[in-house]
Amino acid sequence: MIKKILLLVEKFLENIVIKKNLSKNTVLSYKNDIVQFVNYINLKELSNLDEKIINKYLLFLSSNYSASSHCRKLSASKSFLSFLFNKGYINLNPLETVVFPKIKRSVPKVLSEEQVIRIIDEAYKDSSFMGLRTILMLEVLYATGIRVSELVSMKVGDLADDFSFLVIMNK
Repeated sequence: MIKKILLLVEKFLENIVIKKNLSKNTVLSYKNDIVQFVNYINLKELSNLDEKIINKYLLFLSSNYSASSHCRKLSASKSFLSFLFNKGYINLNPLETVVFPKIKRSVPKVLSEEQVIRIIDEAYKDSSFMGLRTILMLEVLYATGIRVSELVSMKVGDLADDFSFLVIMNK
């Protein structure tokens, strides 16, 4: 019967790929989290889902993972059970009312304007091709505020013909 459960996991993953357009890494994380959930609670029959088993899993998450990992794993499992509920495979989602742990948000550390200008000035001392590339990257990052991942994934087509703007299609 575990094969049936794993087939339902695959159906769920296909569903979220189509509906949410998630990255490969996100889908892989969801899959790993859901398979861990299924294995931990030893889910062989959907009728075996009960509050006692769910509480044991929640205790496992809280004692073995950080709040952010706990939330991600819980979110994946909750989404999977919601999918099963919406498709009529289960009569209720035992994770529906579970409260997620609070995640402490820290203020990101940023450089002062003086520090950024000092870094850029230092970069201008290298006139080699690599130095010029570094200068360009630093100037674009500073002028636009885009993420490094957005910068390194840019293509020539993302730049306007007259060099007046960039098109960034990410977060």
